[in-house]
Amino acid sequence: MTKHNFKAIHDINTFQVCHNEVYLGGQDEYGEDITLVFNAFELLEWLHIDEIRASVMKYVKEINKEEHPDIKALKDVDEVIEDIAEDEEEIQYSCCGDEITGVLEDIQMCPTCKEHL
Repeated sequence: MTKHNFKAIHDINTFQVCHNEVYLGGQDEYGEDITLVFNAFELLEWLHIDEIRASVMKYVKEINKEEHPDIKALKDVDEVIEDIAEDEEEIQYSCCGDEITGVLEDIQMCPTCKEHL
């Protein structure tokens, strides 16, 4: 059986994109420096930024309600969340069904078959 190593970055302090690689650096759960290197195409394929954003907003909203149930500012938080949700653009897909975001939109190339969009 293959052993999986799990690492947590508790303090992300470095981000870089170079030669189709994405670098995230910071400190792990023990305070040691760590840098993760990703293939940019694969990272774009696997990350679902809208889902991450929605999950974070939901988490913050729940924590605020639990810790500060009477704060008037929660109404403002709800409005900000609604504004962000309204600002989200329609999702576009490549010929192979890959979501077209950021870099893929800029380079106009399908990451699967490498055809121009």
